[in-house]
Amino acid sequence: MSAAAVGLDDAEVTPGRPAGPWLQLWRRLRRKRIAMIGLAVVLVIYLMGITAQWTAPYSYREQDLTRGLEGPSADHFLGTDRLGRDMLSRVMYSARTTVIITLTVIVTGGMVIGPTLGLLSGYRGGWVDGVIGRVGDIFIALPGLPMLILINASLAPRVIEA
Repeated sequence: MSAAAVGLDDAEVTPGRPAGPWLQLWRRLRRKRIAMIGLAVVLVIYLMGITAQWTAPYSYREQDLTRGLEGPSADHFLGTDRLGRDMLSRVMYSARTTVIITLTVIVTGGMVIGPTLGLLSGYRGGWVDGVIGRVGDIFIALPGLPMLILINASLAPRVIEA
């Protein structure tokens, strides 16, 4: 047998556990540069939102009307708005709102509503499954903005003229 022809019997086997799904995902993600850049941006936004109350240079509500609409400077890294509020602080606190909303949607939609509707649909079947499936199809078919407009219009307080 030559050195080039090596069979499976000659191969080295390293004992250990197979890679889990999270490790496989990380390995695939790590190979793509654009994915790593996107992950870094998301992590920076989340860290900014989580640590906003401790790391923001100013309060997001603090006004200084004499410094309105200033450009970027050493005092205000992203400048100020028309009321003299620091834009960096406002961006950091806005990221905090984003973190809260996304985590709420993930927990309620992905861990409560989705499994509950799936269990109900699978258990009852028939017309219940059909209705739940069609409502899901509507949510998928309609873009997000019109759906938000419909929800906002239906929940908005009405002004009744007498």
